Amino acid sequence: MAGGDAGAQQLASAELYDPATGVWSPTGSLNTGREVHTATLLPSGKVLVAGGFALSGELASAELYDPATGTWSATGSLTSARFEHTATLLASGKVLVAGGFASNINPPPLASADLYDPATGTWSATGSMNTGRVDHTATLLPGGRVLVAGGFGSLGDSTLASAERYHPATGIWTGAPALITGRAAHTATLLPSGQVLVAGGSASGHTVLASAELFTPPKAAELAPPLVTDSTGIGPGKALANKATAIQAAVNAGQTARACVRITDYLALVKAQTGKKLTAEQAVLLTAEATDLTDELDC
Repeated sequence: MAGGDAGAQQLASAELYDPATGVWSPTGSLNTGREVHTATLLPSGKVLVAGGFALSGELASAELYDPATGTWSATGSLTSARFEHTATLLASGKVLVAGGFASNINPPPLASADLYDPATGTWSATGSMNTGRVDHTATLLPGGRVLVAGGFGSLGDSTLASAERYHPATGIWTGAPALITGRAAHTATLLPSGQVLVAGGSASGHTVLASAELFTPPKAAELAPPLVTDSTGIGPGKALANKATAIQAAVNAGQTARACVRITDYLALVKAQTGKKLTAEQAVLLTAEATDLTDELDC
């Protein structure tokens, strides 16, 4: 446990809990006292603390805790200061930080996102979310995507029902089915079924919610039709639309192997036409949608 708000100032102190004895003991202190930061356990066993807020203002700094020595050391700084963001450990071992506030003075929530690479100790910008948000949740899905849901769209104001998914392979975000109820400061828990349980939180007007809902990742049969629609009328004539239609036909017929081959052909055509008959933005969207199908079909 590290940092936090003691009422008059941000704490730099940290403590360790021993479940064998039920006792807390002090460990090394952070280099910078901070609150509303994130803490992420890395595959190495170290803990990455990033961003947050201090008396001096919002923080871009990050630190690493080494359990072998009980000490903290500085690591690379975020590309921009932020607090009340989310941090998610990806399958690659990198850490995705998304959203939050950049300032406590009339702040619009951030849509930007950063990636931390433990191998180099550096941060780099990745694709921005479609919607700036704070007090949202971020959940790593079984296929490696990150589901971001809800949050506040402005300071203490209306809550968001929207959700989106981050694609580590492409670094872009695509829309996901919206929540039934807009909520912020809720919880999101990945279940063994692959579904995500979202519970509680605050609604617009700061009404506390008792409701809960389940997110079920879309199946291939739901993902294929949008790919056909988005492939129509762009690119090299009707070639993209025809290939997408062939993918949908294979999916509908339950021919997984055939669908996987068709997706490979489709992605090759998208790549070949990027910068020619496809804009970079079109190529990114189509690649993400086709990759979603690849993951769902377990190609």
